[in-house]
Amino acid sequence: MDSVTIRGGLIYVGRSLRKQGSGSENENCLVNPGLAVSRTGDPQGQTLGYWPSYSTTTPAARRTYLEWLGGSRSDPSTPIGFVFLYFYGLERRLMLDPVHPDAFDVVEEVRRLLNVYGAHRSFNQYASDLLASWHLKNSSPDEGFIPEVEGNGYEVPLAIKIALGIRVRDGRELEPDLLLRYAMSHPETRVRTPAKRAAQLHRALFVSEVRRLYPQGLKVAAGRSKSVRTEYKACSGSFTVSIEAAGGSVPDITTRAEPINTARAIFETCSDQLDDYSRALGRSAGLQPNLVSIAKLPPLLRRTAAEALPEGPMSALDALATSRSPVSRSHLEKLLGLEIGHTPTKAKLREMSQTLSALGLGNTANPAYALKSASADEEVVLFPLMSVDLAEPSAAYRAAQLSAMLGMIVGHADGHFRDSEKASLLSMVSGNSALNVDERTRLAAEIDIHEREPGRLEVWVKKLKEVPEAGREAIAAELISVATSDGVISAAEVRKLEDLFKKMGLDRSNLYTSLHDSGGKLKLQDDDELDMVVKPGNPEVGSPIPSQPQPKKTGQTIDLSKLNSIRSETRVTAMALAQIFQEEEEPLEEASPAIGEQSEHDRENDAFDGLERRYSTLLIQLSQSATWSATEFDETVRAAGLMPGAAREAINDWALDKFDELLIEGEDPVEINLLLLPQQTITSQPVAGTVEGITA
Repeated sequence: MDSVTIRGGLIYVGRSLRKQGSGSENENCLVNPGLAVSRTGDPQGQTLGYWPSYSTTTPAARRTYLEWLGGSRSDPSTPIGFVFLYFYGLERRLMLDPVHPDAFDVVEEVRRLLNVYGAHRSFNQYASDLLASWHLKNSSPDEGFIPEVEGNGYEVPLAIKIALGIRVRDGRELEPDLLLRYAMSHPETRVRTPAKRAAQLHRALFVSEVRRLYPQGLKVAAGRSKSVRTEYKACSGSFTVSIEAAGGSVPDITTRAEPINTARAIFETCSDQLDDYSRALGRSAGLQPNLVSIAKLPPLLRRTAAEALPEGPMSALDALATSRSPVSRSHLEKLLGLEIGHTPTKAKLREMSQTLSALGLGNTANPAYALKSASADEEVVLFPLMSVDLAEPSAAYRAAQLSAMLGMIVGHADGHFRDSEKASLLSMVSGNSALNVDERTRLAAEIDIHEREPGRLEVWVKKLKEVPEAGREAIAAELISVATSDGVISAAEVRKLEDLFKKMGLDRSNLYTSLHDSGGKLKLQDDDELDMVVKPGNPEVGSPIPSQPQPKKTGQTIDLSKLNSIRSETRVTAMALAQIFQEEEEPLEEASPAIGEQSEHDRENDAFDGLERRYSTLLIQLSQSATWSATEFDETVRAAGLMPGAAREAINDWALDKFDELLIEGEDPVEINLLLLPQQTITSQPVAGTVEGITA
């Protein structure tokens, strides 16, 4: 035969190596150079028996085994019988032979084999038990040892039994980490994807939950438990060795209902809490977390996980929130790892806001609070939150928000929003007992952003027509308070007040009365005394003051001295104002068909109920092929006017809700799960550039 060179060692070679208690039969592992070896091998291991033995196997199998020994011994596709044949020699060396200096090399080799072939459940079991038994044989474990062994699918590993038994015997608590190892290694535990994909986070949750439920520690009484079996039966079946385990017998509690039921219940609860995070992580490139996925973690884990991300996006967000420095929405997306697009939907802005809220931050672009969606280049102000943002603002907040924004309109009327005017608004916000801390912080941030970009205020003017009569007096009083806060009034401010009064249907003579009643003398912006009356229409300066005009009997006179009492009635006003802030539906991209009609697109896309039309149209195109190259996929999505990442996420979110499966998977090629789509949808829409008639 052609020669085979074996340099790795760790094998028995010779003509005689007797089995324990046998005078004539050699060990299965012994490589006898006198036995025949063929020129061709048995790479599939078809001639190997259940307990392979070098002496009784075929020459072809010997050939393949020797070639495997001469190689790296690391090919995971190797038939497991050859690996077991090699393993028989390793277990004999560790457990039956006297202690040799090479024992640690053998232990490391067993660990290496576990890494390569550990997916095979039977091999995993035997290799893990060998390592545990060797450690018990050669050293007594310390009190706190927690074995790092994996489950084998058949029984709880011996090392776990010993660790549990030592603590029960000594009356000590079972540590959370040991309970976790026990739960994961138990053959009846179902280890779901979240526990595998986010193992460290799952462990942190588990430890925290055990300590919460058992602040004094979880202890288990030994009772009438049997002792842990402390003898090693060789995988080869050729020998048995007794082991003195940890100073004597230890109880085996793994046959009892407790504590495994407790451990498994906590294990499942923690897995459930990581479901959303695991799904988000599964959709990210390379399974790498970002702030969007981290925001789906339980609150206990979010901050630590966010701060551990490379390049420090969480630190950057915290700094922006602390300083309330404006940041563009596009830059905010990059920090979060979120793709919204240049013209965002409210759903995408909600997702951004929910992500920030979960991380303890609010933002002025939150569509639940803002009246207009921020474009990609518009600035956003972040601020810290004490609690998670509400899905709907309180009525008290809406009332205070409207007053503040209209006050800013008056303040900006003369082209100069003064510090005193801003201070008056902030004082109104801080003194509003109907607002909580987060609402006050948010409103102060909105004042900041509108101070920088007064053009945003126009949307608030439009809301005046919708103000109920019950709220107009309070709003008007706030407007005049802001306009006169610094003792200076300008013609431009008066014109703006007139305009606002008109939009609210208030008699403007009440405005002039209130200005005269404001106390002291107001001054024009050029420091001339306001010794005149501002007339309706085109204000003029310099006319002598006539007698104070009498209010009309049917009009409302706003008494600034009652301002505090008016503010104290915010709840009543807020309830009246709440209806004008009801969220408007986003405009449809195209006109809807007349009532009673169904468009051709709708008839073809009943299967896409719940998916936005632009994505269902794209999905029809993508369904013409089960696989797309990354380039083709990107080009097709962009040709539809969409962003590849955002489209993939939107379609997969819909598919997860509808089918509980991803519809688009893979990076290159990109795979479309056509089995989820109706056949008529796949075949009804030929796409330019594809072969007609392609079916799933």
